[in-house]
Amino acid sequence: MTNSEMTEIFTVLKINYRYDKMFRDGETDTLLPTIKLWTTALADVDFWTGQQALIVVLRECRYPPTIAEFHEAAERVTQELNRQASDVFTDIRTGELLHGTLEAYYATLLPGNKVKAVIDRMGGTQNLVREVMDGYAWNLEAILATAKEVIKDRKKLLAGGKPALLSEKGNTNE
Repeated sequence: MTNSEMTEIFTVLKINYRYDKMFRDGETDTLLPTIKLWTTALADVDFWTGQQALIVVLRECRYPPTIAEFHEAAERVTQELNRQASDVFTDIRTGELLHGTLEAYYATLLPGNKVKAVIDRMGGTQNLVREVMDGYAWNLEAILATAKEVIKDRKKLLAGGKPALLSEKGNTNE
């Protein structure tokens, strides 16, 4: 995250923990050294993940989180994002097995389905596999990366989307 992105995170922390000694001054400028430290310590956390981690810590921490607590929340968000992307791949493989071909499976997907959105963003079912010397192989890295993009797009906080990775359970058409 950049300093300006971390400042956005701290603005929300300040609102939520306004009675804590750290935020009582009322001025974000007094927090600049702390924001710089957090930016440096959390350099491996991108802004989207930071936003999702912020929601986690706001729900779980009665007091302002430490860098370690925030990083732990970011790790949990990343693990959940990876799990959801892996679920998309599993759905694609299962769909192919159940319907005989990727194209037949794709035809059954409803508009707005996450798997359909991934396939569309990849340019069609033909891009889910790639040629290798003795046939075809799944284009796994591209599928997972695209699934993560689709999931992130559907969970944009600033655009008013549902916060975090906290969707309703069992909603396969999200």
